[in-house]
Amino acid sequence: MNARMRRKVWTLGLLIMTTACAHGLKATAATSNTSVALREVIEPPADQYPVSDYAKVAVLQWTHRDFAPMPATMAQAEAYKSINRADLAEYIVQAKRQGAELIVTPEFGVTGYPRTADGEHQFKAPEEVAPYVETIPGPSTQYFGELARRLGIWIEFSLAENAADGNYYNAAVLVDAEGKVRLVHRKRNLFGSERKFLKAGRDAQVIDTPFGRMGMMVCADVYHSLSLSDFKKQKPDSVLVSAAWTVHDSAVHSFRAAARTLGSIVVASNLADFPDSGVFNGDGSTQSHIRETKGLAFGYLKRQKREK
Repeated sequence: MNARMRRKVWTLGLLIMTTACAHGLKATAATSNTSVALREVIEPPADQYPVSDYAKVAVLQWTHRDFAPMPATMAQAEAYKSINRADLAEYIVQAKRQGAELIVTPEFGVTGYPRTADGEHQFKAPEEVAPYVETIPGPSTQYFGELARRLGIWIEFSLAENAADGNYYNAAVLVDAEGKVRLVHRKRNLFGSERKFLKAGRDAQVIDTPFGRMGMMVCADVYHSLSLSDFKKQKPDSVLVSAAWTVHDSAVHSFRAAARTLGSIVVASNLADFPDSGVFNGDGSTQSHIRETKGLAFGYLKRQKREK
């Protein structure tokens, strides 16, 4: 899902007026029909989550410095992605310094989105995204794998994948604290123009981690009935979500609904253009939730007890 549709939506009359919000301050979102007060929660009380039993996790709410160049040569695309990787890395280092053992980053965080005349700001054909796609393993898995190993943190990131089957996918990748790729999820519920240049994924995989059984979704997968059903059968303790939402003040409702449906913690990172990020318990309640804040929010996952 492409969060850079903001100019198109605003011209259609969905005007959102917000106040800046720091930790503990109220943010107000207003449309022509509603006025919603939000009290952001950057992090739940740490004393409720003893480090012996819980691992601290981070979600990043962020957006790219600029649009992806289009048309672009492979060299131009790689230069652009290098900037995005470096920007993400700054927040990953910050999350680790604040005690996080895992971080989730937004959809297409590596790849980015182009500026388009129709205001959708999305690739429209395989040849447009072709300079940006990469294999898994590839440059981004090497970059974030080395960073994860150096810091000792699990990292989830998102990119356009050039797969061995010849198709392009919207993929989320999870590398562990040793820098190894542990899980790749290909977005199943493609949104809008994504269908013109991407292939939909088919799998819903769950793996065992030090933080319990874990799966991944990308954006619109969170309200995709088949994806929810397939994940629920596997009983994950948590699901990591990379998102780039397109409607103001609505992502949080889908994150909470998915958490309730799965009975799992949803750890959701969203681009800052149409923001809502946070960590939501399996009953839909909030560990953390940010909307106006650009940067990190935190939550906790229960550690997997090792059998002696």
